[in-house]
Amino acid sequence: MGAIFGCFGSPASAGEQLRRMAGALSRRSSGAAEIVVYAQGGLGHRQSRKSDASSDVRSSPGKERGIRVVLDGAIYNAPRLRLELRNEGCELQTQTNEELIGKLYEKSGKDCIRSLRGRFAVAIWDDRAQQLVLARDHVGHKPLFYAQNEHGLYFASEFRALVAAGAVPFVIDAESLSHFLSFRFVPAPHSLVKGVCKLPAAHVLVHGRGKTDVQRYWALSFEKKLGIPEDEIVDALEEKLRETIAAHLIGDARTGSFLSAGLDSGLIVATLAAILGKPFHTFSLGVDNESDEIPAARLVARKFNTVQHEAYPKDDVVRLLPAMIWHLDEPSDMVVVSKYLVAKLAAPHVGSSLSGDGGDELFAGFKRYMGIRDAQYFGYVPSPVRNGLIAPLARSFGGRRSLTGLAGKVLWLTEVTRAGGLAERYAEAVEYLRFRKEDKRELFTDSAWREVSQIDSNRILIDKVLQSDADDPVEKLLSVDYVTRLPEHLLMLDDRTGAAHGIDVPCPLADRELAEFGAALPANLKIRGRQAKYIERELAKRSLPSEIINYEKTGWSFPFSELCAGALQPFLRSVFSASRLVEDGIFRAGYIEKIVAEHQAGLVDHHIRIWMLLSIEIWYRMTADGLHYEDLTPWMERHFAGS
Repeated sequence: MGAIFGCFGSPASAGEQLRRMAGALSRRSSGAAEIVVYAQGGLGHRQSRKSDASSDVRSSPGKERGIRVVLDGAIYNAPRLRLELRNEGCELQTQTNEELIGKLYEKSGKDCIRSLRGRFAVAIWDDRAQQLVLARDHVGHKPLFYAQNEHGLYFASEFRALVAAGAVPFVIDAESLSHFLSFRFVPAPHSLVKGVCKLPAAHVLVHGRGKTDVQRYWALSFEKKLGIPEDEIVDALEEKLRETIAAHLIGDARTGSFLSAGLDSGLIVATLAAILGKPFHTFSLGVDNESDEIPAARLVARKFNTVQHEAYPKDDVVRLLPAMIWHLDEPSDMVVVSKYLVAKLAAPHVGSSLSGDGGDELFAGFKRYMGIRDAQYFGYVPSPVRNGLIAPLARSFGGRRSLTGLAGKVLWLTEVTRAGGLAERYAEAVEYLRFRKEDKRELFTDSAWREVSQIDSNRILIDKVLQSDADDPVEKLLSVDYVTRLPEHLLMLDDRTGAAHGIDVPCPLADRELAEFGAALPANLKIRGRQAKYIERELAKRSLPSEIINYEKTGWSFPFSELCAGALQPFLRSVFSASRLVEDGIFRAGYIEKIVAEHQAGLVDHHIRIWMLLSIEIWYRMTADGLHYEDLTPWMERHFAGS
């Protein structure tokens, strides 16, 4: 829940710029800011704990030859690394991770980042070499943005700090906006502000002497596989999972766990109970319909004697959108709602709550993996039959009205299969419920379209599928998700919704060493027949209630689709009739009106697209005008009144 920031080059007023950055990053931490100014610029961090100290600005003359480190995050293998340094005769004066990283950097330069295991964004200023080193952790738990102008290089945990410092003006990046419309996240190195880059996960940036170099330092490989019997693999997985979760229990923060009805959070709770040997807090969200997961979550909570907390959100969650988007610093899809609300539920009780994100990538749990595998076989059906008979039938039976019914699934399968090979099918599957290129052509104005017409968002995913070293088709898709959706969507949401409520949200199933273990599992232990997460289910049989093993998890949701077709229609029409994105010549009013009307008429289920457009509208208004989310309350209420 901390933040780092800095600027290097020849800024004339580094101290003032750094103070602005510190202020812009206050929502990531309630603690004090510490700033160090050098002749070449400066760097700083916001502490992750509350402090009565005011912002501390200290000057360090440029002639001093030393190393300075600022860190956001946690290093899980710090004890082992300290021991190794001591065995080599290097004495550490403190127990801080900053000193540890500084000593490792003295020993092996920027390559020291490879040895770190944890969740981190780190900046190292090397006064001797006159260079700045920035790095983001292997999987991408912590964010880091940077920008360059004629004065030098600026970096921060959020892009808003770069705008506040004057590194770049706020101008929306049309290419990144186009990618968001396709993916529901912005893939690194892109960002929604022109001139600002995200440092990708597992990358290191070196800036000095007029040059900036960005390199990848780690990649997940699926090439080598474990060659031991299945029961021994289950044993090894159990041991590795326990070691990983134990590594995430650092410091003196009260630790709990989010708990759904799924295998991922269930195994985390079971393992945490075995490690702690005492009751701890768990947190679950419910819904008032047949897809409520709380009854199943209670089975796990009761078995392991946790202090269970439950909530059935009754608030109109659309009214929470400005607060959620303000804390994220970018728009999002509806997944943000559950993450924001469960973090809010946990905040009064713990300082840290474990999340199960990363489990679907580790064990191939997403339904689309199996669906794309099915498309490989469906491709043997002659194209005239698929496209000329099956697809029209699926449409006539409401394939576009319902995304979850049989007709909707069949239509999805025909569309994905038609896309081409594995890489193209994956890109189509990701884009299917969001905005395809033909949709974006209708949405963007002519002037905005000229900026993005040559941009093929699908090409980003296609290239990453082709670059994977996996042999199995499903594992190729897993490798892509590890470098796109996991860091820039799920882990981003965990990090920022946790920070919004003052808690840390570690994701042990997205640990680098556990990911390497998972990549070494034979592919047939991930999906076997029609059963996803096969090996995880085998492990779960050792500890979880039998009802959970084959539970059909639906995920938490609220009835936004129904609301869009009914009660929210006046609100939506009012908001989009006064859209700033339309006013500023980016989007067309006619296309937005069309999808709102089609959804109301029950012709096409557009609720995901409508949420994304609403999210972008709110983000754009707040960011362009520098507004706090509370400043948007009167605007929201006017539109709820339909005026």
